[in-house]
Amino acid sequence: MSAADLATFALAWVGTYLVHSTLLLGGIWIFARGRGARAPRLLERLWTFGLLAGIATATLQVGLGIDPLGGSWRVTAGAAGAATSPAAALATEPADALPAAPRAASASERVRTAAEWRAVQAVVILRALAAAQGISGLRRAEGTTGSLLPPGATRRLPPADLPAKGGRLARLAALPWRSGLAAAVLIAAAAGSLAFFAAWIRLELRLRRRTPLRSGLAVEILERLRRRAGLGAPVRLSTSPSLRGPVSLGLLRREICLPPRALAALEPGQIEAMLAHELGHIVRRDAARFSLYALLERLLAVQPLNRVARRHLHALAEILCDDLAVRWTGRRLALASSLAEIARWLVGERARGLGAPAIVSPRSRLAQRIERLLDDRRSPRPEGRHRWFPPCAGAFALLLALAAPGVGAGAAP
Repeated sequence: MSAADLATFALAWVGTYLVHSTLLLGGIWIFARGRGARAPRLLERLWTFGLLAGIATATLQVGLGIDPLGGSWRVTAGAAGAATSPAAALATEPADALPAAPRAASASERVRTAAEWRAVQAVVILRALAAAQGISGLRRAEGTTGSLLPPGATRRLPPADLPAKGGRLARLAALPWRSGLAAAVLIAAAAGSLAFFAAWIRLELRLRRRTPLRSGLAVEILERLRRRAGLGAPVRLSTSPSLRGPVSLGLLRREICLPPRALAALEPGQIEAMLAHELGHIVRRDAARFSLYALLERLLAVQPLNRVARRHLHALAEILCDDLAVRWTGRRLALASSLAEIARWLVGERARGLGAPAIVSPRSRLAQRIERLLDDRRSPRPEGRHRWFPPCAGAFALLLALAAPGVGAGAAP
């Protein structure tokens, strides 16, 4: 496969992915509006499906060359055509691609028309060959074919400027815009991935001087919570002065890192609720999941809705971890007060300048979490497993690959 074919395939995949992911994420965004956190587990599954299904359906449609029911736009390999002239394209074109001879009423007219049409085809090919080879004596080529016409036949020759027009169109089609656009998409994806790994390295360097905790009240509380959550592997606990809020690390290790202020300023009940919330992230493997989501967002920067999906998934993960923490500890008020206290640390001097923590404003998601914890009618309870969701999601993804419009790689029909 040539570089032009690869560029054409990449552009077709990116275009199809844009169409499919926009349909998926846009529909989920409309469905999720106004629902709040009434069904956080279902909404999390829907956003995850919308974030990943567009990649699968675009790969299936473009990779298998499916002609969708909704139609498709075609991207042809223009760079490949630049290597050959329009004359060579005409000469190598199969005979059945040329226009068929018109139908006549009588047998004599059919013979005469067929002879004229063969002569016209020969003139077209010879004109293109003459234009490609730089032969100025095009009239001699016409004179050569003049004997092919039957006596008294009228020559219906193509316009004299056909080779010139064909040459200009071929030069326009040969411009490497497809390869340049594919290279721009590839460069953006590479830059995004480098930015992701740079952020990950900065976090590792920031936590490099953390101090492990091997004894104390927080270690005992975390051990009790780990057994209550049914987690067999140990979870390490550490502190780092470079942090202003707790962080759960689960990509390479299971660890919870706290700012020293959390152990000094929070009460034991608040510490237990806070550790239970962070342990919920470890049980759900949120560090690995959100690392994947952030990487996809950087790699597929052409789709801005991926950022919207990741933000909604992050908010839903916090709500689900709040529910786990309340089920393990039963401390709704302690968790709400610890969230408000940590919010003040995160805002810092800006919050003191405003007179109130901006992060707990009425429109803040943290304010919604605190309000949800304080509402007795929304006491966290296990949500249904939604066993119907995997088969329905698979069937919908297959239907999307077969019916949704896309961008095909190849010549237009």
